[in-house]
Amino acid sequence: MLFILLFIRLCLCNPTTCLSELALGTWRIHTRKPRYISSNIVNGETTTNVDIRHFDSLDDFITNLWAAQKTYNLNLDINDYTKWQSQLDNADTTTSTSIKNYLIGHDRIYYLSSKVNYIISDSNTPALKWKGNIGNKDFNIDFTSLIGKINLGYSDIIKIFSSINLQYGDSDTKSMTNKLLDNINTRRLTKLANTGLYSTVLKHDKIQSLVEKYGFTLVDGKLGGSKTSTISLSLDKSVNLDDNNYLSQNFASKKDIQENEITQEGKTKLQKTKGLVTVGVNDNVIKDLDTLFSDSDNISTLARKGEIDHAKIIHFTKSKDIITFSENKGSNSKITSITCKV
Repeated sequence: MLFILLFIRLCLCNPTTCLSELALGTWRIHTRKPRYISSNIVNGETTTNVDIRHFDSLDDFITNLWAAQKTYNLNLDINDYTKWQSQLDNADTTTSTSIKNYLIGHDRIYYLSSKVNYIISDSNTPALKWKGNIGNKDFNIDFTSLIGKINLGYSDIIKIFSSINLQYGDSDTKSMTNKLLDNINTRRLTKLANTGLYSTVLKHDKIQSLVEKYGFTLVDGKLGGSKTSTISLSLDKSVNLDDNNYLSQNFASKKDIQENEITQEGKTKLQKTKGLVTVGVNDNVIKDLDTLFSDSDNISTLARKGEIDHAKIIHFTKSKDIITFSENKGSNSKITSITCKV
């Protein structure tokens, strides 16, 4: 009976959560401290091991779940979005390692790594606030009054904003929340786009059409802890790659190159990774890409709030500044790689 009442309350408070959890056939709450124990159905079996987690403050929440606060030494006493974002904006992304660190750091601040934790709160929670500035306008979102209205929320901060602020907040709160979410997504993409590895997003079926039409090869790799499939243009065999330059631009550490000479470690790394960034120039590919990107129906839902982790991403650049390997030295339109992050 207690489970039925809790389930009804869950559905009334957040029908989206209710439906999505039912569709998966599971409803788990993993926590650090038990608040109460209740019967629960998991994959058709009844269990009584349900720990409900209570966070006493935003500091408590971040300390326990946001691993990036240690990486970037965030000041938890300030809880200031502007300062946190500034640290990420200034993060180094000149090497593959630093790009990975940026992705991990950013995503752990705004997208909690765990998908099974839930945040539990009540009206007695003190000082659950997040403040900052966007567009020269200060914001100070008070979670206490909002979360107090529903006892079950998401452990994902984006979904907390979406499901709670947008559902219960006044018009000003909703407007500021939308701006905040857009700002997080835009700044992340802008930062990654400046590395030359990330750009606009195409839907997965459009990526597949390019693979089939041009015979691209798929290479699985890792980027920021996520599986990445790289669709690479065939390399022109007549092009002589500058191994030192390639290694230093893409994968090098001090151990890889010493006094402009590739070390054995560098040679090993070069052999393992060279195929991941094979490139070439094909005017038809460029035209097709331009056509695809000009039609909004072909663009993925990446910009939709809260879905940035789950989108299928295509990365490509047509920048002369990014290292390319091509005989067409005078062209300003060069594709270095196309990557689908799944």
